Amino acid sequence: MNKTSLPRLLLAGLLAPWGLSAEPVTISTVPFGGMILEIPAGTSVVSDVFIGSALYQGPVASVSAEGDVLGMSNVPAIENPSYIHVLSGDDEGMVSTILEADSESVTVETPLNLVEGDIVAIRKHQTIGQFFAGAALSDFDTVTFYNTDGKVETLLYFEGNWYDSETEAPSDNTIIFPAEAIVPSLSAGTTLVVSGSVSANPVKVEFGANVVNLIGGLDPVNSPTLNSIFLSALNDFETVTLYNNVNGTLTSTGTYLRFGDSLFDAFTEDPADDVSVEIASGAVILTSNKGYLHIGAAYSSSNE
Repeated sequence: MNKTSLPRLLLAGLLAPWGLSAEPVTISTVPFGGMILEIPAGTSVVSDVFIGSALYQGPVASVSAEGDVLGMSNVPAIENPSYIHVLSGDDEGMVSTILEADSESVTVETPLNLVEGDIVAIRKHQTIGQFFAGAALSDFDTVTFYNTDGKVETLLYFEGNWYDSETEAPSDNTIIFPAEAIVPSLSAGTTLVVSGSVSANPVKVEFGANVVNLIGGLDPVNSPTLNSIFLSALNDFETVTLYNNVNGTLTSTGTYLRFGDSLFDAFTEDPADDVSVEIASGAVILTSNKGYLHIGAAYSSSNE
């Protein structure tokens, strides 16, 4: 997700060419795991706060030496882009896209550190086509992704479908990973109804080294704190920058750095551990080491 010395300056520079004013992104909840998300005209930072319902859940029977082939029982037919979500063991929270599957095994893209008996779920990926399904979009609207390898990828909407802006390849099935934020730039505001499952298990979110990583949340009700998401991912003097629409323009609402066991405002030096990351918005981290953020469950039986 992608690159320069200060995330605030970098992302602002990348977004500047669109230059469209925007009202704040607003949301409201609806029953049954849904949320109404109003995306304004202009450039916004948006994330999907839900994960896919479990199509399958059970123990792993075997794991290949490389960690990429999982032996499992009674795996259902998988017809859509889907992923393994690890629910127990040393790799709890990890997600990995399914490359192929049959009733007895699953091959994943990113090797997993699993042992026999670890519990996994199979969930359907959110795709850009599904996320914007039913939305009133205009030709040449765009969505930009910031990838962990530093690549910036922009998709363009034209006559009802999404295409890669460079190759023109059809891209409706481009995946939005759990807790990944994206940057839509729209000529007119639109309303989405997004739905899914509230995360009842932790999720590990990959981030890259020395690139801009654009991170969203996984909670449709509560705004997590900077400390709870980002502290463990940063070294001393590395930063996380929050973005939102302020007074009609996408801008940074603050840059915060780690020092010791806390986060501080990079300019005022005020304590910032309890600063909230707004629901369905995004934050940029820039760190010299690649790794994983650990996002805790948003829901458990204790919430009832």
